[in-house]
Amino acid sequence: MSRVVWITGLPASGKTSLARALVALLRERGVDATLVDSDETRSVITPQPTYEAAERMLVYRAMAYLAKRLDESGTVPVVAATAHARELRNEVRQIAGGLFLVHASAPLAICEARDPKGLYERARAQEDGAMPGIHVRYEAPDDADLEVDTGGDDPDGAARRVLDALDHRGTFTR
Repeated sequence: MSRVVWITGLPASGKTSLARALVALLRERGVDATLVDSDETRSVITPQPTYEAAERMLVYRAMAYLAKRLDESGTVPVVAATAHARELRNEVRQIAGGLFLVHASAPLAICEARDPKGLYERARAQEDGAMPGIHVRYEAPDDADLEVDTGGDDPDGAARRVLDALDHRGTFTR
């Protein structure tokens, strides 16, 4: 069984904060875990991103492959990536050999208000673009293993919910 945890959600929904908190909880338990962050990965693969569909697929495929290899080596990968389209999430699920999909759910208004990078402000200033939630539809997953309210829950509380769900699933019994 794959131990890949993939956290999807709108930009600034709290995916990375949740992932960091989950990695910390796993490490407290003695589980080797690491964060695979889409912004960090993208900066290596496409230093000047265009966010075109083919480029997005390339980045997500690479992240899924990395997550699979980490899992195979005994490290639990916790991926924080928007993966705004069902097609992208299906592709990464196939490459990774399965995953535990977490939807970091937060209203667009909250994401915009807490946006640390100014992504939404820049996106709203453009007529055309590729920003999920603004120019490109974010398809909330209907097949998530867990949905957490990252608009209201603090990252530590949300991470405990994810860990409880992983325990219930038996993820760490292999």
